[in-house]
Amino acid sequence: MTDIETKVNDWCEQLFVDRCWYRNEDRMEELKDHLLSEIERLQEQQGMDAESAFARATASMGSVRDLEREFSKNRGWLGRLSRNIAMSECGVTKKERKMRLANSFIWAALMIASALVFKSIDADVSDAFGYLLVLVYVPLCLASDQLIRKAVRKSEA
Repeated sequence: MTDIETKVNDWCEQLFVDRCWYRNEDRMEELKDHLLSEIERLQEQQGMDAESAFARATASMGSVRDLEREFSKNRGWLGRLSRNIAMSECGVTKKERKMRLANSFIWAALMIASALVFKSIDADVSDAFGYLLVLVYVPLCLASDQLIRKAVRKSEA
């Protein structure tokens, strides 16, 4: 393996690691092939040395966001959703994961208890409390999750 192939492999690996993408061999090979082809084209057409061609080729690939869009073109809504869920766990420490799980259980218990209490009330009032549940509890649950994330990361810094 040449020095430039090693650099291409390292760059592609790092791209997948940094973005927590599902490491698919086909995707990895496609990305490597595209990058190596671009390097070869730059060397032949513009007479660049390998280092310069590598730098220009990686820059011309676009931002990480552009690459994400390219990879997600053929992914359905369920695939995009599962990727977003997986990304939310990217870089999460064990301590943070435990705290967020406990927070989720507390909020789930509160919502279930509230739903049971509201169910026993008159049907007209029960509907209003259902909206309260969705419009107040869910945003508060998500906000508390964000606060936990922020507090854990601040304590670890």
